[in-house]
Amino acid sequence: AQSFDRIGGALLGAMLLLSAVSLLVSIRNRDIVYLLFSFWTLVTLRLAAINAGFDLTWLGLPVESSAAPALLRVTLAMNPIANGVLFIALFDKVIRKLPHTEFFWPDLLAFGALAVVAPILSHETFLAVFWPSTAVAVPYFLYLIVRVVRADRSRSTLLYGLAWASPLVAALVDILAKSGLGGFPFSAIQLGILVGALLTTGAVAGW
Repeated sequence: AQSFDRIGGALLGAMLLLSAVSLLVSIRNRDIVYLLFSFWTLVTLRLAAINAGFDLTWLGLPVESSAAPALLRVTLAMNPIANGVLFIALFDKVIRKLPHTEFFWPDLLAFGALAVVAPILSHETFLAVFWPSTAVAVPYFLYLIVRVVRADRSRSTLLYGLAWASPLVAALVDILAKSGLGGFPFSAIQLGILVGALLTTGAVAGW
């Protein structure tokens, strides 16, 4: 477990460095994709910190316990926005040719509105809106990803598809472990998020 913590810390540092470099590249080259990737990386790492339980001391920046629930709500609402805008930036030309994409932007705008009001909502009210919205949005988003991969079988689209599959498989592994069907010395979802982030890096870079 300690070895995994060290590896996880190294990956976290690498992803933070990647986010900073992507931001600099986006400013220098005026490239919106790298700007959105930098934003996505920060949101994803913040989400990983929440899953790992060290979000109150994330990056060595202490968070007041009273502000933690509001920050958690904002992070949860920003995650689908970060994923959605990066998806559009990467595959806009392919998405334009696909049917059934007219609900994509309304979904993003709905999560944007939720992110704006998240700090003032009660936790119960936020979750009552967030989870049903996510239950509808995620299958729709996965449907679009599958359509994009089938329409454009480039290396970038395949890596992006695998990036989404990684945390979903990891979540299933964690569920099985908590059901007593297996034991693991680490949280599979944390590893899944990091692997997904690395695969998304490959999709953005065009590996």
